[in-house]
Amino acid sequence: MPRPTISPALLDTSPDIICLLDSALRIVYCNPAWDRFAADNEGRACSTSSVMGTPMLDSIPEALARFFRTAFALVRESGEPFEFDYECSSALVFRMFRMRILPIAGAGEFMVVHSLRVERPHDRPAVEPDDARFRGRNGLIVICCHCCRTRRAAEPQLWDWVPDYVASRPAPVSAGICSACFAYFYPEIFAQRCSAAG
Repeated sequence: MPRPTISPALLDTSPDIICLLDSALRIVYCNPAWDRFAADNEGRACSTSSVMGTPMLDSIPEALARFFRTAFALVRESGEPFEFDYECSSALVFRMFRMRILPIAGAGEFMVVHSLRVERPHDRPAVEPDDARFRGRNGLIVICCHCCRTRRAAEPQLWDWVPDYVASRPAPVSAGICSACFAYFYPEIFAQRCSAAG
């Protein structure tokens, strides 16, 4: 059976942020919207030239890796798309996206589409950056990969909105996930983790 093809020319014109993954979940194509989003959000390290050939799961915080492995396995086994909403905000803008994982029939490969659903200025009160409050003993500042709140070092269950950290990405910074985003976007995993801890 011939391998199905997806025309990059069609994907190149889409306003959605799109990548193609091979059967090992390595990035093999990113459309121009991917690079525009990276450039507009201080993400030049995530440009096409930097991520080409890298496993997509390498860029996902460990707390979410199981969720994504399961999602890709479900798509591979069922042949049906998988989709969910997530927050991906910047220092100035609140954004919600819908992520769709689409199987490429017969190839064991995937198309991943991120469609912008909501974009508006933030309406949450800001906290001043304070390294003593937010930098942990290991020297890291942890920022939620969804809502971009910053975790307090001495009270790790508390996360604050510190847009100056989001804008500057102080070094070293690590991606984590706050309990609110974990519970909201990944309720099944959150419930399993709560029952295992209780």
